[in-house]
Amino acid sequence: MKTRPACHSGKRMSFNFIASVIILLILTTLPSPTPSFALSLSDSASLDWSALTMTGINFSLSNLTQQQIANVGTFGGPQASTFTFSNDWSTGTVSATLPSLGNVTANLSTTAVDSSLSVFSNEMFATGQAARNVTITALNTGVLTVSIPFQVHDQGPISSDWSSFTSATLQFVAGGGTISFADGFTLQHTNDSLGATGETKTGVASISIPMTQGEVGSLNFDTREIVTVPEPETFWPLAVGLVLVGFVHRLFRSNTSTMAAISHILEMVASSMDMVSRVGRCSLI
Repeated sequence: MKTRPACHSGKRMSFNFIASVIILLILTTLPSPTPSFALSLSDSASLDWSALTMTGINFSLSNLTQQQIANVGTFGGPQASTFTFSNDWSTGTVSATLPSLGNVTANLSTTAVDSSLSVFSNEMFATGQAARNVTITALNTGVLTVSIPFQVHDQGPISSDWSSFTSATLQFVAGGGTISFADGFTLQHTNDSLGATGETKTGVASISIPMTQGEVGSLNFDTREIVTVPEPETFWPLAVGLVLVGFVHRLFRSNTSTMAAISHILEMVASSMDMVSRVGRCSLI
C-alpha cells in the first residue's frame, strides 16, 4: 500500500483551509439580494367630533389644548415631520410626505379628530396623531357620561416583518394624574399578514365618571397610528458558504483538478444566488 508523503498531505490540508476561508470571505461580502415587496399599508383612526355627547351633570370646560403629529421616514434615510400644538380647539390639517414612499395626515375640525398614514416601501417608519384635551370641573355631584363614535381601519396587502398600532380612544384623567376611565379600540399587528380588504372596527367609546361638586379632571380624545416596516434580514451568503466549505473538502479529496474544483465552486455560488433571489421574490410577494 502506498503512503502519501507528509509534506504533500500538509500542503493539501493547507490549500483546503485557504480555499474554505476564501469562499467564506467572497460570500459574506457579496451584496444580499434585496427582497421584492408587494407592500401597501394604510392605517386610519377617527373620532366623530360632531356626535360627541357629555351628559349627566353640569360642568365647565377650561384649558383647551390640542396637538397634531405627522412623521414619516426611512431608516438611515430621509424623513419628513410636522408637529403642532395649540391652546385652543382650532381647526386644521397637517401632513408629512415622502413621494412614492409614504405619507401621514393629522386632522382636527369641527366634525372630526382623525389621523391616517400610508407606506409603500420597506425600511420605513411612520407616526400619526391627532388629539384634543380639556380640563373639566364638576358643578354638581353626579355621574358624567361622555360618548363619541369611533372608527379604526388597517388595510394591506402586507406580510412578513412589520408591526402597526392603530387606536381611537377616550380617556379621563383624575386630578391626581391617574387614568380613571378609558374606552375605545386598538388594532395591533406584528409580523402577520393583512389583505387588501383589511379590517375595520367601529363603535362608540363611552365612559361614565362619578364626580363630586368641585372635582377636577382632564378629558383626552386621541387617534394615532404607529408603523414600522423593516426589511427582513437576508443571511443567505453565510448559509451557502457553510455548505460550500463542507463540499470543497470532497472536491479536493477526489481526482478533480484544482482549477476544475474552483470553477465548480463558482458555478455553485452563481446558482445559489439565483435560487435564493427567486425564492425570496416568490415568498415575499
